[in-house]
Amino acid sequence: MPNQPPLTPWYPLRTYQFRVGILPPPADPSGGRTFLGPPVGPSRETPPQPAPDMRGYIAGVQRVSGLNLTVSAHETWEGGNALHRYANPDKATWDPITLEQGLAIDDTLERWAAAVLRFLRTGLVEPGEPVKRNVVIDVWDTRLHGFELSRGLAPADATGAGPADQRLRRYVVLNAWVSKFRAIPQLDALADEVALLSVELTHEGWRAGQPSAITPAVMTT
Repeated sequence: MPNQPPLTPWYPLRTYQFRVGILPPPADPSGGRTFLGPPVGPSRETPPQPAPDMRGYIAGVQRVSGLNLTVSAHETWEGGNALHRYANPDKATWDPITLEQGLAIDDTLERWAAAVLRFLRTGLVEPGEPVKRNVVIDVWDTRLHGFELSRGLAPADATGAGPADQRLRRYVVLNAWVSKFRAIPQLDALADEVALLSVELTHEGWRAGQPSAITPAVMTT
């Protein structure tokens, strides 16, 4: 038999890994307009700035859910004809986003929840700990960058460039704040489960696109 060319594995269903980060206050575009934090971000008159290199992701985030958008319909009926209706987009509803994190050294989500409670008690916001933050969710192709991601690293290309041009998708959640916090799951001495902390984020919408097409500094509503 003639020599057969080597077969190249082909994966019809691509799998992905992700990282979640919170924009630091100096680069947080919500800081210039939120009522629950100091004006630490750029104002509306500030020229758009490049997206920051998100290497400081929140450690141990296992699941993200709730990136859903629902648009209700405004219905009207044609006069004299009860069978003919017109439906037009009316109001958009953004579902709360849930983050589940394995109990880890990283206490970013716990400190964020504490900032919300502090505001409720005192009406004050600590410098550097705003109540409303912009959340970034970056997605990579596991087949291309699985090794780096399995080690907890953001992948870089051969030139040593940052991960900004390696991401497949970036989601930016706008003006989010912690509306529900679960410090620890139900404890069961007979179960062998991973303890997951979870937070639910209420927000003002999210944007999705290619990383190069999204600049968080101008993602305000």
